[in-house]
Amino acid sequence: MRRLPLIRTNKQILIICEGYEEYDYLDRLKKCEVWSKKYDIKLKNAKALDNILPHYQYEFQSGNYDVIFIFCDTELEPYSQYGKLVKGINKFHGKTVARQIVYFGNPCTMQLILSHFGSVRLTTNSKTANAAQIKAMTGVSAYNALENQRAAIMKKISAVNYTIMKTNLSKLSNDDKVVPSTNFLELLHNLENDDDGWVERLSGNII
Repeated sequence: MRRLPLIRTNKQILIICEGYEEYDYLDRLKKCEVWSKKYDIKLKNAKALDNILPHYQYEFQSGNYDVIFIFCDTELEPYSQYGKLVKGINKFHGKTVARQIVYFGNPCTMQLILSHFGSVRLTTNSKTANAAQIKAMTGVSAYNALENQRAAIMKKISAVNYTIMKTNLSKLSNDDKVVPSTNFLELLHNLENDDDGWVERLSGNII
């Protein structure tokens, strides 16, 4: 007896991550099961900010996903690489859409990660400058984004302190020129939403 093919009902979402820190962080949130089961979320590590745009173009043209997001740092002023990415996304689509799909941490993703453990306002993406605060909040010494250091911090992230993180991020600006700032809460709100109608609405705006 032939089996009928499975019909996918979940929305297919891809998030292109700037690097290992971003990838590990979102992978940990997936494992914490804090998002709606209405979405099949895949992650892709671009391994550099400058690599994100070609990955995005390729994945968008493949048509395998209902929506594609980007998760990255703004880096430091004058935000040249980040600005180049935003302009590239808008040029690719022929209209201003980057603000709807590019999610950032200013000055870095560590601002978001540390927000799970308390209120923090980083002013630089320098690992050396942030090392003391990272140790105080996570117990990880001399942080330099090594694999074992990232893993040690990710183990401390949970569904309980996910709520703490959201409260702390709600106190920050969502203007990407402000230090610190992030629009990450918008992405979380969407991924938590059991009503997946926002996916089609967003896709319609982008195409």
